[in-house]
Formats: sequence, C-alpha cells, structure tokens
Amino acid sequence: RSGGRDIEILDTDLRVRKVKSVSANSFRLSLVYRDLILFSRDPGQWSQLIVIAALVIIYVFNFKNLPYELYGFQYSMSFVSVGASGLILAALLARFGFPAVSTEGKSIWILKTSPINWRKYLWTKFFFLVIPAALVGVILVLFSVRILDAGTSLVIKCLIAEIAIAAGCTGLAVGMGATRPRFDMSDAAMVAVSGTGLWYMLFAIIFILLTINLVILPDLLRYLSVGFKILVMIRHTDKILVWIILTVLTGLVVYIPMKLGIRNLRKLS
Repeated sequence: RSGGRDIEILDTDLRVRKVKSVSANSFRLSLVYRDLILFSRDPGQWSQLIVIAALVIIYVFNFKNLPYELYGFQYSMSFVSVGASGLILAALLARFGFPAVSTEGKSIWILKTSPINWRKYLWTKFFFLVIPAALVGVILVLFSVRILDAGTSLVIKCLIAEIAIAAGCTGLAVGMGATRPRFDMSDAAMVAVSGTGLWYMLFAIIFILLTINLVILPDLLRYLSVGFKILVMIRHTDKILVWIILTVLTGLVVYIPMKLGIRNLRKLS
C-alpha cells in the first residue's frame, strides 16, 4: 500500500510541475505576443525605427570613404565601429528598452492585483529585447568590418564584444527602467529623458568603453611584451583571462540592474 501511495504522490507531483511549466511558458508567450501587438499598433514607435535604419545605412556606407592605407587604421576602425554600434544600441534601448515597464501605463493595476511572478515578467522583457538588439549589433559590425576587409580573428573579436554590449545594455535598460517606472506618462520617449534614463546612458557608455578596452588588451599586451619581459610571461594566458573577465563583467551588468528592478516591482504588489 505504501508503495502504491508513493507512486500516486509522485505522479501527482509530476502533473503539478507539468501544469506549472505549461502555465509559465504560456505566460511568457502571451506577454511577448502582447508586446508585439502593442508595438505594431503604435506608429510612434515603429516609424522611429525607419528613421534610425536610414541613419544607420548612411553610417555603414560612409566607411567606404575612409583611408584604409594608413598603418593600423583597419584595426582601430574595427573597434571604433564596435563602439559606434554599441552607442546606437544604447540609444535604441533607451527608447524601447528603458520604458518597457513604464509602457504598462494605467493597466499596471491589473498586474498588481494578479498573482504575477515579477521575476519571470522582467526576464521575459529582457529576452524579448536582447535578441533583436544582438542581431542589430551583429549586422552593423559585420557590415562595418567587411567594408574594412578585416581578418577573421578580428571579426570574431568584434562580434563577441558587440554581443556582450547588446546583453549588458539590455540588462541596464530594462533593469534600471524597472527601478523608477513612470506609469503616469503616456509618451514612452519622455521616460527615457528622465534622471534615471540619463544615468542609464552614462553607465551604458562606461560599459561600452570597458568592453572595447578589455577586448583590445591582449593585443596591447602582445605589442608591449617586446620590450617588457614580465609581459611575456602573461601574454600566453591573457586571452583566456580577458574573456573570463568580460563574461563576468557582462553577467554583473545584466544581473544587478535586473535584480534591483525585480525588487522594486515586488514592492508594487
């Protein structure tokens, strides 16, 4: 009897877990679907993307007129393109990522009164934005470095740096936007120019500069090791160390703002 009862209890637990898993997935999908519908119905948002896309095309094709024959120009401009693409992403996320929670507007009371998991809610917002942000960044960098005719290893470095920038800036935008949501504003663009929005841009710029400098560091150490013996000893492990530091830094830049945003949202319930 006890064996049969244990099997029944185990079967019940498995069914409950399955129902919870299905409900969690349906919540995420419905949230993403709702955001897509709201975005498509707001001409003020997708029309701005057309203007930004036109400016990006002008930016990319201006690389054709640059003096490639200068020594070290190709290498330098490859990372300049990473920084410029990162700033474009930061600006886009300030417009679309930072107000992601604030766009709930007056309907936030529905979420407040429902048994919502704020952690799943905010992380769904994050993944909804980080994928297109990374795609935009990768496309911009690929166009730029291909026009510069950069080598494969340099292209890979630039792409990894841009993906890290996309993830970090998305975490900063969504997380910091959730710490000071403005549900009383009807225009999402006004949320981005608030005090917290300016702090977001400052932290995003600092993170972009840190990322680029970290990726450049192994090559800089290799160049300096010609004259400094102590640097010869560490140049064989500098790449691994730099990628570990970059991974940890990006993880912290994503996790800390998201954690603060989730904590603030839980206070609303």
